[in-house]
Amino acid sequence: LEVSATAPMPGSEPPTSALFPAGADETTLTVRTIDDSVDEPDREIATTLLNGNGYTLGSAVSATVLVRDNDGAPVLSITGAAAPESRGNLMFVVTLQGRTTMPVEAAWSTSPGTATADQDYATVSGVLTLDPGSTGGAIVIPLRDDAIHEENETFTVSLSRPKNAELEVGASSATGVIENDDAAPVIRIADASAPESAGEIGFTVSLSGESALPATVRWATEAETAQPGMDYVEVSGELVLGGGATSVRLEVPLIEDLLHEESETFRLVLSGATNAVLDGDSEVAATGTIEDDGDSAPAEEWLARFGRTAASNAVDALQDRLTGRLGSGAQVVVAGHRVDVSGSGPEHGAAGSAAAPVTGLGSIGQAAGGAVGLAVPGGGLLDTQSGRYGSGRMSVGDVLARSSFRFSPDTHGAGRGNGTTGAGAVEGGVSADHRWSVWGSGASTRFDGGEDTLSLNGEVVTGTVGADIERGRALFGVAVSHSRGDGDYRRNGVGGLHAREGSLSSELTTGLPYLRVAVNDRLSVWGALGRGSGSMTLGEGDPGSVETDIGMTLGAFGARQELRPSAATEGFRLALRTDLLLVHTTSDETEALPALSTDVNRLRLMIEGARRWQFDSGVVLTPTVELGLRYDDGDAETGGGLEVGAGLRLENAARGLSAELTGRSLLAHQASELSEWGVGGSLRFEPGGGDRGLSIGLRSTLGAASSGITRLWEQQNAAPSAYRPAVPGSVTEAEVGYGLAVLGSRGSLTPYLGAGLSDRSGEAYRAGARLRVGEFFALEAEAARVERSDATPSLLRAALLANLRW
Repeated sequence: LEVSATAPMPGSEPPTSALFPAGADETTLTVRTIDDSVDEPDREIATTLLNGNGYTLGSAVSATVLVRDNDGAPVLSITGAAAPESRGNLMFVVTLQGRTTMPVEAAWSTSPGTATADQDYATVSGVLTLDPGSTGGAIVIPLRDDAIHEENETFTVSLSRPKNAELEVGASSATGVIENDDAAPVIRIADASAPESAGEIGFTVSLSGESALPATVRWATEAETAQPGMDYVEVSGELVLGGGATSVRLEVPLIEDLLHEESETFRLVLSGATNAVLDGDSEVAATGTIEDDGDSAPAEEWLARFGRTAASNAVDALQDRLTGRLGSGAQVVVAGHRVDVSGSGPEHGAAGSAAAPVTGLGSIGQAAGGAVGLAVPGGGLLDTQSGRYGSGRMSVGDVLARSSFRFSPDTHGAGRGNGTTGAGAVEGGVSADHRWSVWGSGASTRFDGGEDTLSLNGEVVTGTVGADIERGRALFGVAVSHSRGDGDYRRNGVGGLHAREGSLSSELTTGLPYLRVAVNDRLSVWGALGRGSGSMTLGEGDPGSVETDIGMTLGAFGARQELRPSAATEGFRLALRTDLLLVHTTSDETEALPALSTDVNRLRLMIEGARRWQFDSGVVLTPTVELGLRYDDGDAETGGGLEVGAGLRLENAARGLSAELTGRSLLAHQASELSEWGVGGSLRFEPGGGDRGLSIGLRSTLGAASSGITRLWEQQNAAPSAYRPAVPGSVTEAEVGYGLAVLGSRGSLTPYLGAGLSDRSGEAYRAGARLRVGEFFALEAEAARVERSDATPSLLRAALLANLRW
């Protein structure tokens, strides 16, 4: 027998014998195969003929047949997975669909999505191997846990390069979701407070806990004791936190007022948070406290300086009376020029002898022969001796500051004076009988100063009148002074404060009983006590201005020692004087301001020296020197200082020429903000002589030029403010005129033209005419136009001035 093999038919079974039909020389052995679903390699079936009866085996006794596998390769797929990051890993399931008798392999790797490799999960890769018969496996990816609140994040695991399997289309990669399990951050808001002058109050909104998501929250103000539109601005909005910002400042604008009031509150409410939670509730709020911080600060600083200046003006006037500066007999001093109206002749002092020449804006030259100057506000000054209209312009305050009067009749006809105290009739420095006097004077003082962030400037004008009686070495009297002060303040925008400007004004009337005792012919001591009352206005002219009553108590004590008296017309005169001033000023409490109380003290020591030379040529030369020490203490500028002043005047009446140069300076002061200086000069030439012919005048002034120790002490507080220069300004003026004889040469008529330039007032042009008749009457008419240096309109002015001398 020989056998050959052919592919079996499906479903055949292995034969156990071969049957040859009769006459057949071959037969078929059919092997039945079993179909399955297992992917496997092709297999061979071997058939072998065995020995038996009735036949013999040939050479080919065995044969094989190949059974080919008809099942497709199994399919690999991977499914997505999700887990919180705190679990530590994320497992992806790989499924093998289909049976196989062979091991299956597939490579795998990760790729980022919204998650960041090595930050949210580990970057890993590998090969997955499945044993025969296995239906699947797992791929495990390590996760990185953090404390950041964030969105769920994703990454991908992909299968590649399969062996003994195929990859399912669309399922060869899967997404892993890393679920955020960190709590949402908490939004908190803290209470806040601020002074109303700060301009706003800032609330700190904080985000506790890290978050990669922007957190939002709505906010709005809500009234409590503070009222929107009156104390703060009502505002609302939405706040965004996150992205690295763990806190944000919310600012609510504040409205500053002039009211003195308790602290007031409002709330800032947070609601509607996203990507965050509010601290403990769906709505949280913080309290904002508006503090009343310093509406009284400008008033308090002003009160101290106004009180000191008003008291100083009054005491200076009183001291002039007690030290004899007002002279003896009946006299009037107007705008710095004195005229003796007692008619008693030189025994009472040279009639009409000039006081210290006035410099600065509105100055005039020193008149000779008893000239009296009269001032018109905004106009000029007429000298009745020369008939000339002064080249300067004087304010009412300038006139008042250089004006005084005294009426001192001799009750018993003993009208002799010793030139020392101006006390009247004396015998060996003691009155033979009692005398009484009525007197008055004025002063105008400008000051600049301040403390820390607050600067002040102002002017105080004071008028003082008094009456006293003198008996023996003692003099007792009562004076009344009235002061008016106007000023401005500025609070600088530092230290959380907003810049603020405003105005202030005060009025004060003070009664001053006083006593002077002449220890000897050269030494006298004096003292005064005063009590005054008045009012103070903060924000004068403003709709929200505040007014309160003020009061002042003062004590003043001093002494004067004549070191080198000289009663002669020519000679050197030297005197030493000292005074102590103690001032306590208060204001009443109002709805807008608290009760205020300030104390200022001042100690002064000064020396005065003057020398007058008159030469045969008619030239008169008068140099003056003043030097003073002072010490200030209390609630205004404090410390010691040194002031000096000097002047030189040259006159030649025959040639119609006069010139003057003056200067003063605060050399040093412990309060470094105090600074003041000034120089001035004037020149007048009248070649025609008298009132006839050509006259030319030129004057230039820079700073606060002045002479006289009283002027030195008038400048109480000369610290430059933040917005006003310490130097008052510079003035240049010129005038040309021509005198004509009229009324049969008994009078003169002088038409004139003038021009002036001031860095503070602008430019001025004027024209007019002066009529002078004899030595007793003068009349002048003038028209002027002032071009302002600021934006205010030009000023047109007309003035009519009459002057009568007796």
